[in-house]
Order: sequence, then C-alpha cells, then structure tokens
Amino acid sequence: MINDCITPAVGEITLLRGRVLNQRGQPIRNALVEIWQCDCFDGMISTLMRWWAILALFRVAATGDTFSVTNSADAGPGTLREAITRANAASGTHRIAFALPDVGDKPILLTSFLPTITNGMVIDGWTQIGSRPNSHPSRNNSVVLIQLLGGGINIDATGVTIRGLAFRNSYELGSIRFSGGSNNVVEGCTIGTDSTGKFHRGSGLGISINNSSFNRIGGTNVAERNLIGFNNGAGVFIRDGTNNSVHGNLIFANRVWSIRLGLASPNKNDAGDVDTGPNQLQNFPDLAAVRWTAGGLLVDGSLSGRTNKTYRLEFFGSPACVVSNYAMARDFVGWTNLTIGSNSVESFSVQLIAPVAPGHFVTATATDDAGNTSEFSPCVALPALQYVATPVGSLGNSFAQGNRLNNRGDVVGYAFVGKEGTNTHAFLYSEGTMKDLGTLGGFHSFAWSINDRTEVVGESEVAGQKFHAFLWRNGAMEDLGTIPGRDESLATDINNRGQIVGYASIRLGGQNRAFLWENGVMTDIGTLPGHGGAEAWALNEQGDILGVSWEVISAQGTPGPRRPFLRRNGQMLPITELPELYAFPARLNERRDLVVTARPGDGANHGFSRVGGDIFDWGQFANLYGRGNDINESGISVGAASSQDGIPNSAVLRPVIYREGEIFDLNAITADLPPGLLKFAMSINDEGVILANDSGNESLRTFQLTPGGENRTNVYLLHPLRFDAERMGTDIRFSWNAALSGFHLQTATDLARPDGWVDVSGTASALGNILILTHQPADAVRFYRLFRD
Repeated sequence: MINDCITPAVGEITLLRGRVLNQRGQPIRNALVEIWQCDCFDGMISTLMRWWAILALFRVAATGDTFSVTNSADAGPGTLREAITRANAASGTHRIAFALPDVGDKPILLTSFLPTITNGMVIDGWTQIGSRPNSHPSRNNSVVLIQLLGGGINIDATGVTIRGLAFRNSYELGSIRFSGGSNNVVEGCTIGTDSTGKFHRGSGLGISINNSSFNRIGGTNVAERNLIGFNNGAGVFIRDGTNNSVHGNLIFANRVWSIRLGLASPNKNDAGDVDTGPNQLQNFPDLAAVRWTAGGLLVDGSLSGRTNKTYRLEFFGSPACVVSNYAMARDFVGWTNLTIGSNSVESFSVQLIAPVAPGHFVTATATDDAGNTSEFSPCVALPALQYVATPVGSLGNSFAQGNRLNNRGDVVGYAFVGKEGTNTHAFLYSEGTMKDLGTLGGFHSFAWSINDRTEVVGESEVAGQKFHAFLWRNGAMEDLGTIPGRDESLATDINNRGQIVGYASIRLGGQNRAFLWENGVMTDIGTLPGHGGAEAWALNEQGDILGVSWEVISAQGTPGPRRPFLRRNGQMLPITELPELYAFPARLNERRDLVVTARPGDGANHGFSRVGGDIFDWGQFANLYGRGNDINESGISVGAASSQDGIPNSAVLRPVIYREGEIFDLNAITADLPPGLLKFAMSINDEGVILANDSGNESLRTFQLTPGGENRTNVYLLHPLRFDAERMGTDIRFSWNAALSGFHLQTATDLARPDGWVDVSGTASALGNILILTHQPADAVRFYRLFRD
C-alpha cells in the first residue's frame, strides 16, 4: 500500500520537482513536474487558503456591492434567488455572500433553476462560517456547507465566478450551465457528490458549456479544484465554444465521459491537431506505459499538437477504467509543461511522486496555451500482478457459478448438467475434480456455502416444484425441511460446528422467517421488535448470526426497509450504523467484521465493510453500483462493482477486492485472463484465495442462464502470487503453489536498480501441488521475487 502522506517537519511544506525527458532521454527545457508531497499540514494550508479566498473577495468588494444570503428558503427576502435578481439588476460586478444561521450544512431546496445570471458577479460559498476550501494535494478535504438541492445555475454573462457551492440532485440539463458570455469561473464546488466523493448526489449533467468561451473550470491551485461525480451525463460537457480550461478537477463516476467535447465524444486524436470544434477538439496525451521505478511513478507517452506550442499535461489516478477505456479522475497525480517542436509530436517520460496504488489506472488531459482542454486519455493500468487464475470446471455444460470457497480451496456453486442440459445442480469442486451433488428429487439444486469439513448447504427442488434447504455430507444430500407455517426453505451458511442458518418462506406469498438449524432441529429465531419478517444470511464459529429483518407496513403484507441485525447469545440486536440492506450474500467473521450490500438512500447499491467497528462505504468504487459478497479473518472483502445504476450491466461489471481503505479491479491484477473477463468476486478465504466468476446471476432461482461456450468455464480461483522461504543452514528453500505456472525466482541486491534482477540458479521440483527450489545466496542482503516474462 502506498501512503498518501509522508509527514514533513512541523511547518515545512515539501515541493517535489522532477525532470521531464524526451524520447531520447534528454531533459525537455523548462519542463517540470510539480506535486505536493504531503497532506498533513491542514492547519497552515487551510489558513493560507482562507487568506487566498478573503483576498479574492476583497478584490471583488472593491468594485461592487455585497448582497447577503440570510434565508435558506427557495424564494423571498434574503434568499439566494433574491440576491441573484438584485445583482443582475445593479451595474458593476457584485458579490453574493452567505450568512445563514446555525452550524452545519445549509441546504437550499430549489423548486426550479435560479434566475439566469446576466451580470458579472461572484457567488461565494466560502463566506459561510464553517466552510473551508480544499488543501489536499491529490484528493479533497473541503467543507462545502451551501448546498443547492433540485436546481442549478444558468450563466449568460461575462465575469461570473461560482465558488464553494454544492449542487445536489439537479434534474435539469446541468447543475451549472453556460449559455452565453465568457471569462467565467467555477471553482471549489462539489457537483453530484459530497466532499468525500463517495456518495451519489447527481442527476443530470455536471457542468454544461454551450455558446460560451474562455471559461475556467477548476484551476491550478488546489483550492480551486471541483469534485464532479455521479451525474447521469458527462462531468463537463463542452457542447460548443473554445478556450475553456478544465484544470485539476476530480471528475469520476459519471454515467458517460468525464470530459466531453461535442456530441461525437469520445473523439479521436488527429495528426498535428489541426481539426476544429468544441475546445478545438484538443488532442489528449497518448499514454504508452506507466510503471514504478526507484524514483517514483514513471509515465511514458506522447502528444501530437501544433508546432512550437506549449501544453499543460495533467495526470490523474483512479481505481476504475470505464466507457470504452476512457478513465475517471479520482486522484490528482501531477502536471508538467510540454513544448512541441517542429515535428508536431513530442514524446515525454514524466516521473511523479504520486499516491497511485499498484493496480489502479492513470489517465491524462492536455491544455494548450489558449486554454483549450482535451478529453481524458484512454487509461493505462499501473502494473501490479498479484493473482494467478486457475479455472474451475463444469458439469458437462460450459455454465457454472461458484458461490463460496472454504479454507481448503474447495468451491461450491451450481452448474448446468450435461452438454445439452437445462437442469441446474449443486456442485463441489475439490482437489481439481467437479462433483455433482444431485438433488432432493426435483430438477434443480443450488449450493450456497461450505465449511472446512466439506459440508455443503443450499437449496434443492422437492416434490411440487418447491425448494427445501439441504445439508450435503458424507456423500449424501439431506432434506432439512422447513419451519411450521412455511413450505419452502433455503440454507445460506454453515460453520464448522455444523450450525446452519437460512430462511423459510411461503411459495405463494407471505413473510420469510429466519432459522437456525442445529442438531437436527430447525428453529425460527424471530425478528427485530415490531417486525414481521426476517432472513439469516451468515454466521461465524461462535454462532453469531447476521441477517435482515423488516416491518410489515400494509395490510397486504408489504415489507418495509430491510434492517440489518446481529444475533448474539440468543439476542437479536439491530446494526444501526448500516443503512437498509439489499440482498444475500453477506458474510461475518470471528471478530464480527462483516460485509454487506446496502442502499444508503441515493438509489444505488453500495458494498459496505465493517472492520474493527469502523464502517467503510466502498464509495461505489467511484461508480453507480456496488456489491459486497465475502470477508475473511483479516478483514479483506470482495464483491463486484459496475458503472451502471441498479442491476449491473455485464459489459462494465468488474470483480473488486477491498483492503486497507482501497479498492481494486481484480482484472487489473490477475494474470493469464483476457482484459475485463471476470465480473464477480464471490468469496475469499483466510489464505487469500479468491473465487471469481466471469458471469453472474442476480436471481436465486432463475434457471435460463446463457452458457458461454462449450469448452470454457465461468469460474476461477485467484491464487495470491507469493512464496515461502525457509533457511536451512547456508541454503534458503523456496516454495510456491504449482498453480503459478511459468514463474521463475529472481534475486537482487539493490532495489534501486530496476535492471538488477537475475534468475536464481537451480530447478524447481514438484512436491504435490508445491514447487520447491533450494538456493545458496552469495551474500546476506538479498531480495527475491517471483517473475514471469
């Protein structure tokens, strides 16, 4: 994990500069990379940013009047709507300041767009007491209190500045629209999200520029950065107009492009950048490769542009890459100036000291000296091979779905039976062999969980096309029955003590009831107080049970929100810090860490982990859909994420792993698989092995699944790329999983030399599923790695 902060001495600000090299390895004159090294100086930087804002306001106040917003209503005296109307009517450039009472957020619920701005003015949210501009070098730590809900601002004027405002749930054609005029500024705003960039608060476009030029969105100062996310359209849409600069902004999780130039986006680069259009259809940088070196992150690429022109290149990082390989910009990485000579193209090799995690993606923009900013470049992954995939077989047909993995590496799930089969049977994959677990007499069965004793639970069809929970052990499937008043049941989890949880239902309607099965007896464990339905989804070795409970809110039996509970020592307690849960699966470990899928009120699903008592909203992976599926004893979670709202679109679905505050696309850190193949990460064991599928089934009882091809599988085990070392006298004995085929051991004495790695002499021999190599080092200080060309 790469630290976001390297703490300098008290009162010290460290500015790092790096040389930029051309393709021949020679320094490019006047080209510097500049990036703040530390974000741990909030006090001093916040003070500087506040003085910066005050001075900016003073300059405006010297040329016009100040109109104060003291009323958070939609209209009337002292409201923002009235202040804009008054500033429009007065001559000169004026300032709108905020002095709303009390502390905390200041929501202003708008029933329509605010009056079109037709006169120069500054609307400054930083004037509200408690607000604070951003001071973070790569992300955002601003406090934006003035929040405009349901409407936005239209600008048809020159010399307008909008700063320090939050735009939420604007259902028009853009939270901020430019419909005319020029030389306007939007800075320090959050549009469609909150200051953390983790929550969906968007609806329409972010910023739309139409028939307007020479505007600035963001800026080169960190206090000017905007956060623009979770909008249904582009983050910044420049429909027409030129010389519109878009600098330093974090633009991510929008349904389409982060920056869009014209209706034909995404645009392609042209030689010499001679085409015209919105922002002159400025070419973006072509990124060839990104990699870590001894000096930091090295980004190689080139830019085709107009001769003898200087361009500002800005680099961004993100955990995701979406929409035809065009990336998002969650983290600001750094910038450089690049001058193109007489050949219309210039290569660059930029070294950045930047908080980009291995396995994340890098993208870039280019802005010419007239202020025309490009779209984002296609993203390039920062290499971080950490897993090797082993395919799991099928039951004769290509389709199989893995659901759970135990600590031995056994997998359970369900698969089509036979080459032409449409029946779906539970399977057990163990030691390289697929086993059909059969049914309880019906056509279909599904395995949902397995313990370390290779006992399997799930559901199987019985007579009358109904389903009963089953326990498979010692080669036989046992019907667990159901609870009184219910005619169907489903077993969701089993621990090593043989306790089983799940829920029972009525086929023709009625509320589900959670059960605990133990020693041959199935018991209804009840609901939270006042509720009428419940389901049990997971349990640990102590017998703690995680599930959901809901109130019946109508005479027709309509269920209310699904509230999470933890049942411990026979007492069912609500987990109040989690929002409404969405759907099984969910998991619970021995420390009562857990992972779930929840809906926090923004209309989309999020993966949530609770580790050590702290709640981590996965932030929708900077996307619009997330799902948490499993967690191991180390608190590492896996699930899935998509850039589409609601039910995931398989074209953009990706498996993810969440650990230590960061989330990763497993496709980017796994070897030997086509890009984007994997869709769901379903389970992770305590050895770090991950079960992933290249397709997924959202409905538990949907049988018409589309096979992917006769000779392929949908299920993969992802083995961590690691090895063990044991000293034996003067020798070191290395061993690693034989599934990691094609790797060889290398050694080096100096990590600062990328070319210093050499192969270790000797041949690896197999011992079962382990490869062993014995090596006698030439000296005491050595580094080793598994490597594959």
